[in-house]
Amino acid sequence: MSIWNDYSIGKQTYKQLAEKYHCSIRTIQRYIEKAPKTVLNPPQLRDLNIIADTTF
Repeated sequence: MSIWNDYSIGKQTYKQLAEKYHCSIRTIQRYIEKAPKTVLNPPQLRDLNIIADTTF
């Protein structure tokens, strides 16, 4: 596994990752910050009907 997978999927802390990969916490932070992030898929355009029933 990679550092990014251990961090995002394995839910390990920076400290745990630093101990596992024998480097400093700051090195782990820099690696995570520079790791490519996946782009979120925008919602598809669909019709939306909103019905609001209000009483005053």
